[in-house]
Amino acid sequence: MIGYTSTTVLTEILHRLMIIEATEKLDIEPKNAIRYLKRHPQEVKKLTSHLSVPEKIKQMGLNFLTPNADDLIASNEIKKEFGFLTNDSINPSIMKRYNLKNIATNDPDFERIAYIQVWKPSKMPLP
Repeated sequence: MIGYTSTTVLTEILHRLMIIEATEKLDIEPKNAIRYLKRHPQEVKKLTSHLSVPEKIKQMGLNFLTPNADDLIASNEIKKEFGFLTNDSINPSIMKRYNLKNIATNDPDFERIAYIQVWKPSKMPLP
């Protein structure tokens, strides 16, 4: 089986993992994490657990798909038709370009798109 992910998904994963790590290591509330980290860049340097994730994902054998300008333009139709936020709208656009019909996600928003088959993965942490 061949698997794909987008660089958009990867950056969202890394961002969320960084915020989780910040809340645990720095004892800050999730709602305050971004503001705190922007004001304290020296604290960002202490957040290292998430740094190994791109390599681990690469080792899974996934192919990385990068959005292009046409995907971003096409994503506007996804936003208007399905009410998606920007980052979520990019993935169906990329999927359409590559004729991909299946997505593994726990985000129920993708179930609104009839031409995409949603597969719900178990909620396991990354290795």
